[in-house]
Amino acid sequence: MTATLSNESGRLFVINTFHLKSQSTPTEFIALLKEATGKAPEGCLSVQLHASLDGTKVVNRSEWTDMQSFERRFDGDAKKAFGKIMTMVERVEQEPYWLVADIALASGEQKE
Repeated sequence: MTATLSNESGRLFVINTFHLKSQSTPTEFIALLKEATGKAPEGCLSVQLHASLDGTKVVNRSEWTDMQSFERRFDGDAKKAFGKIMTMVERVEQEPYWLVADIALASGEQKE
């Protein structure tokens, strides 16, 4: 039996894993990323940044209202700003995900 996932929430999550160049640090990368992004683009609900314990990667988890908002994120000046950021990166892995379940572990109940 194959499970079918639906996107009833409409929310999109994008997880980017930035593999930093050896001379780059997560602290510098995150500072530059925060500076470059300025205010959140339309449709961006939240962003979390995580640094790996070994200091070689930064994970960016962002939540979007929909795919169209995510696709428009680099309209205008943001595209130029990200050019500088990418000089610190060896490679990027990017994967979009739909929210299919939201489980509140503290109470043990699933959110509706």
